[in-house]
Formats: sequence, C-alpha cells, structure tokens
Amino acid sequence: MEWILISIALTAAAAGGVQYLRGSGRRLALPGMTLVLAAVTAVVSILGNLNPDILAALGRDRDALLGGQWWRLVTPLLVQDGGWAGTLFNLVALLIVGTLAETLYGRGVLLGVYAAAGIVSEIAGYTILQNQGFAGNSVADLGLTALCLVTYVVGTQPLPRVLGVVGLLAGATLIVTANLHGIGFAVGAVAGLVLALPGRERQPSTTLPAARPPRPATCSAPSRTDRSH
Repeated sequence: MEWILISIALTAAAAGGVQYLRGSGRRLALPGMTLVLAAVTAVVSILGNLNPDILAALGRDRDALLGGQWWRLVTPLLVQDGGWAGTLFNLVALLIVGTLAETLYGRGVLLGVYAAAGIVSEIAGYTILQNQGFAGNSVADLGLTALCLVTYVVGTQPLPRVLGVVGLLAGATLIVTANLHGIGFAVGAVAGLVLALPGRERQPSTTLPAARPPRPATCSAPSRTDRSH
C-alpha cells in the first residue's frame, strides 16, 4: 500500500507538472542541482549495494547516532535499503520531481526543501517513527513531490489542480497512517504553501511610481500697481 500511494503522488506530480508548465508557457530548465544530487546519491548508493559494510556504515542506526556518529543524521539519504530496484526507483523519482521543482523555484529552493524534508524525516525515523527501514532518499523525494503538488493546486489551471488534489490525497494518507514518507511529504507541502500562496510578494516590486499630472497654471490677482495703470 505504501508504494502504491507513493507512486500515485509521484505520477500526479509528473503529469501535473507537464500540464502546468505547458499552460503557463514555460519550459523545463536545465536541472543542474538535481543532476548533482542524483549523481552523488547514485554513486554512494551503488557502492552501498555492492558493499554491505558501506550500507551499514551510512544507514540509519540509532545506537550509533547516540554513540557520536552524527553523520548518520544525513547519510541514510545517500544509500538505499531497497536494493537495486529501490535505488532505481528513488533516483528516477528524484530526477523527475527534482527537475520540476528546480524549474518552478530554482536550485536554492530545490536544495532547501530536499534537505529539510530528508533531515526532518530522519529525525522522525530516529524518534517517533522508528523501524521503518534504515536508508533511502525517497523521503526527500516526497518533499519535492508535495512542493510541486501544492503549486498546482494553488494555481489556476484546472487539470494540474485536479492532479494536484489526487497527489495530495495520496500523500495525506501517508501522513495519517504514520508512514515515515508522510513526514517528508508534510515538509514539502508546508514549503509549497509558503512559496505558492497567491498574493505573496516573493521579490520586491520594481515598478516605478506613476508620474503625477502637471499642476494647472494659476493666474494671480493683479497687484495694486497693475490696477493703477
């Protein structure tokens, strides 16, 4: 059930993104930061799949974290506990939703939401939602997915809105069923609301103030000297 819901959310984000960009007359940007994230994750994940010791050294381990291995708050996002199939799925998902998020908001927002969704999910995985796997970047992928879905729903295009609602319902199910992926999804949804709400000024306006119309000329009353002539 978990992967069905994740697949629905990802598919809705991908399909909605194509329609959203087409409707707004935009094209996909070159996803430089997405490609960097995917490349680094791919290299480390492949090494982890080939060498179980690397996977064990980087995966989520509460005792090791409490013992001083602080890097385990981040490194579980670089390796996969789903084998080769899980690695491929998570990397393809990152390339899809990462490209859309980077096109919509730029590399800074992409990196910020990806990191926030991933790290908050790891904190939850170490505390309130333990024993739900031990590695994988899918929680961060779901953060980007929710960011895109909220953007579609806040927008004005009907079809992307519908797809956005479908994807958000799938993500909401992950949240209410206490699934770890729902944490990353919630982080991305909040970021989407902050960034995409209508009327929010994302940059200061550069519009020049309107010029004032010229004041009409006024005739002054004649002076006593003028009246005497």
